[in-house]
Amino acid sequence: VRWIATAYLLRLKEDPAWKELPDVATLPGKDWLPIVVRCRDLGDSCNTGSIYDVLCETFRKAQLSDAESAALQAVIIEKLAAGQAILLVDGLDEIGNIGVRARFCQQIDRLQAAFPQAPMMVTSRIVGYREMNYRIGRGFEHATVTGFSQKDKDEFARRWCEITELPERAAKAEEELLRAIHSSDRIERLAVNPMLLTTLALVTSTACSRHSRF
Repeated sequence: VRWIATAYLLRLKEDPAWKELPDVATLPGKDWLPIVVRCRDLGDSCNTGSIYDVLCETFRKAQLSDAESAALQAVIIEKLAAGQAILLVDGLDEIGNIGVRARFCQQIDRLQAAFPQAPMMVTSRIVGYREMNYRIGRGFEHATVTGFSQKDKDEFARRWCEITELPERAAKAEEELLRAIHSSDRIERLAVNPMLLTTLALVTSTACSRHSRF
């Protein structure tokens, strides 16, 4: 979600860095305004049945004033109606109450019906989506993110070290991270998950940094 939001913000700004983002060519070439709603930040607003309350809560978390929130909400509604904004709802499973989660999904369905031209994406862990016994329907396609292949893991290691390490240490750091990833079958299986692979990269980087100081 952060990658998509960053890509479209940079595109709207006509920032040259947009074309440097990895795999950005796989995204539709649209000038969409990205609207990110993080479910873990919504609190009670996701139980009101109003997407406008959800947007207001998102703006409040961003420390906008009431006047700024009202103005921004008007722009967002206009953009959604015109199909010029993309709504990114992140972490549906982080709404703890299953009933509230299901009602929030119903609101998303109604929102999609109200703004059929606006692209929308909702993310959730598989278990959190299945346990509520409700499926987002109208106009949505369901997809599951696949685990990393060995090629994906190796590419992740290269990119990770390229942006987190000093140039003179990047090659050595990549070698150490690849060794850690492929050190055992158990770790190989865990590393298919991007979040767990990121954790492994952080731990490996920290351990190698400490070792280099001694």
